[in-house]
Amino acid sequence: MKRILPYLLGFILVMALVAITMSAGSNRPRRLNENVTLRQRDKIPYGFYAAYHLLPSLFPRTSITLDKNAPGDWDSISMYGSNQAVVIVAPFFGAYEYELNQLMTFVKNGNHVVIITRNMSREAQEFFNLKRGPFL
Repeated sequence: MKRILPYLLGFILVMALVAITMSAGSNRPRRLNENVTLRQRDKIPYGFYAAYHLLPSLFPRTSITLDKNAPGDWDSISMYGSNQAVVIVAPFFGAYEYELNQLMTFVKNGNHVVIITRNMSREAQEFFNLKRGPFL
């Protein structure tokens, strides 16, 4: 028993230190991650994970794919098909007249387009008839 007692006391002491260390670390306030990544796999507040996984409920019976190409150069989306959804997520939406016309053709064929951006080019603002105000 005398041989086991020091090991037992050491084990209890180590377990107590681990428990104190773990409980002390959990009391610190968590810091908000304010990075704006807009990536589909990021689960931070400004990531796109939750929004991406909600898209099927927003657009039922539509094909949802990811494509980083410009409108008209899409590989996985048919410009002349219908019942499709495109969500454009970018810090700046700077589409040219040709790309804007491609988006309009896409919508006229029975598809959906959602643009999520902080700012857009003057050409895009005029195309969508947006007035410059406190939020643009």
